[in-house]
This record gives sequence, C-alpha cells and structure tokens, in this order.
Amino acid sequence: MEALKNELQIKDAAIAALTSKVDRLEDEKLNPTQSGSQIIKRRQHNIIAESNIIGDNDIRQRVKMGTRGSLLTSNILQATVEAQKTNAQLTAEKFLRVFQDPSKHIAYLSSQEFSNDLISVCHSVCEVLESQPRCLFMQSPVYVFGDIHGNLEDLHFFADNIWKLGMDLTAGKFLFLGDYVDRGLSCLECVAYLFGLKLLYPNKIEMLRGNHETRDVRK
Repeated sequence: MEALKNELQIKDAAIAALTSKVDRLEDEKLNPTQSGSQIIKRRQHNIIAESNIIGDNDIRQRVKMGTRGSLLTSNILQATVEAQKTNAQLTAEKFLRVFQDPSKHIAYLSSQEFSNDLISVCHSVCEVLESQPRCLFMQSPVYVFGDIHGNLEDLHFFADNIWKLGMDLTAGKFLFLGDYVDRGLSCLECVAYLFGLKLLYPNKIEMLRGNHETRDVRK
C-alpha cells in the first residue's frame, strides 16, 4: 500500500510538471505587445526550494535548491520515503563511528553496553549470513582482502583509500577472505567493525570464514 502511495505521488509530480509546461507555452502564445516591448506573464510555482544531500553514514540533509532546480525532481524527492533502519543497523552505524577513533570511546568499549550491542549485532549478522548462499558467485570489479588478524589500522587504511566515498558509492563488491582475529591487538574491534559493515551493506560486502574462525584453531 505504501509503495502504491509513493508511485501515485511521483505521478502527481509528473502531472504538475507537464501542467507547468503547458502554462508556459500558453504564456508564449498569448503574450500581448505593449509599446513595442513584449510583456511576459510569469506564474508563481509552489516549488520547495530544497535539495537533498547524502553525507557520511547515509545521513540525508536538506539544503536550499538553486534557481535551476527541477520542479519534477523536487516533488519526487519530497515523495521519497526513507527506509526505516532496525535497531541493529543503528548500532552498526554507532560501531563505525566509534571505531574511527576508538581511543575516544574507551569507556563505551569497556562497558556492558558494548557487550550487549555486539551480541545484538552478531545475532542480526547470523540472520543475514544464513539467508545468503554458501557458494558465492561474484563478478568484477571485486576488491579482495586477505588476513586482517586484528589489525584495525589496516581497515582504516582500506576505508581511507579504497571506499573513501562509502561502500555504497564505490563500484564493485568487497570480499574478505577470513582470519579476522588472532595475532593483532584489536581482534574484537575488527570483528565488530566488519559485522557493522555487513549489516549496513549486506549485498556489497562478503565475509568468508578462515581457519582462525574455527574452534580447533581458537582453543
């Protein structure tokens, strides 16, 4: 039902744009001439002078639209309904913010709240992984990442140089080959960060299980 309402609003916007065009053509046809100069009748349109900018963490901001802004585009953007995020996705966004500079969030990372948030995210990631096929079929372009081994700085480097505009705005997919833990000092942080990405971009990032994700190796 909601999809039909959105489609109806978009069609109404298209009709409004065509009506505006018809009015302009009538003005051009019926303009009187007075004292050798052409008088142009200008109609006032109820255009909402706003534009939408998608920034970091998919936050939508509304700013003033320039004089060349399209009436149809403005109406379509106004009719667009933003998808509601789950609690786990909101927590995943918090993880991404926290792990940009973990040193500023030591209290949170040492708290019971972080433990509860991580457990919630793990349950949600399990549901996503169980819904996807075990054998992946991937077409290029694909970015392939080897063993992370608890090195959060490597993930920061990748984020700053490979998907610096955001995973959703970067062409291709991202394949992680496993071995996310052991050896490094930030094993838990790396897993939480990658799980957060998987929740937010389930069709952009693929995570394989390495030998360090098995019980025999992790004993």
